[in-house]
Amino acid sequence: MIELIYTKFYEEWEREGLFSSNSLDNFLEIIVKNLAEVDAALLSKKINNYFKIKSSYGFDNDEFMKKLLFFEDEIYTERFKKPMVVKLDEILDEYYLEVDNKRMEKVNELVKHGNLLRLTSSLSIPIFKDKECVGFLSLYSFESEIAFENNEYISFANVLSKILSSFVK
Repeated sequence: MIELIYTKFYEEWEREGLFSSNSLDNFLEIIVKNLAEVDAALLSKKINNYFKIKSSYGFDNDEFMKKLLFFEDEIYTERFKKPMVVKLDEILDEYYLEVDNKRMEKVNELVKHGNLLRLTSSLSIPIFKDKECVGFLSLYSFESEIAFENNEYISFANVLSKILSSFVK
């Protein structure tokens, strides 16, 4: 999989930078179609104090997902440090516990357009520049809570984090 990513995207990402690339939707499609446990994926970029979805694949409404903004305080803080598996109960805690009225509209939209109730687990892969988290690749399973809980996926996530980070300009 890593070889496929390098072969398809290296030249463009080296020239344009990861977040400026027009191939992000294609990149996510390849990830979802080639990794059996992955049903959907998002790639987000940090802008000031929020993360904007730059690319989405596999959700009911990918165009809606690309309009979303997530403020730093809405994101599970451990995700900023290293690749990690986020399980359904953590996803529910993140979006449903202590939700104020302001965030409730976003939660309702995520249920309607973003398959929020179908998510069982997520593999969060931070993207760094100068040791600061500047984005995420998030892989989602709608089928299994343990989809990403093996050494192969964690190793893959660590390598992919370094690769994606190397193309941030």
